[in-house]
Amino acid sequence: MSGEGLDNLRPWRKRALQIITTDIWRKDSVEDIVPLNQVAGHGSHDAKQAILTAKNGCILKPVQAPPKGQREKQFYEEVFKSDASDSNSQLFKPFLPKYFGSCKKRSKSGEFGEFLMIENLSQGYVKPCIMDIKIGAKTYGPDANPQKI
Repeated sequence: MSGEGLDNLRPWRKRALQIITTDIWRKDSVEDIVPLNQVAGHGSHDAKQAILTAKNGCILKPVQAPPKGQREKQFYEEVFKSDASDSNSQLFKPFLPKYFGSCKKRSKSGEFGEFLMIENLSQGYVKPCIMDIKIGAKTYGPDANPQKI
């Protein structure tokens, strides 16, 4: 639709048309986002906690309930901010996937969830094999509930 046809529209119709056009553009520009295959972990038994993947090499990792999720987000932001002054946090950077920030996505049920956008280190592999190793005497945090302990 060319700009000349918009001159005859009332101002509120122009705004509505712009909103519809922007919404369609955003939907068309969103890449396919699919759940990552998991055999264990949070996403294997709770779909809200499933890790999602996109074709652009990004993983969408759900931000967990406080305080864990906010601590993890704060950690990534501290390590990856360009003017990081804390040299201790910078020691982790070579061992972490790239962090691209966070975003909010709406689930099929209509609820919004916050996700960390991180690099998909298994992209390009046909059958990646990933092992999550816990180091230490306990596999639960200080804020764990009795079920977890």
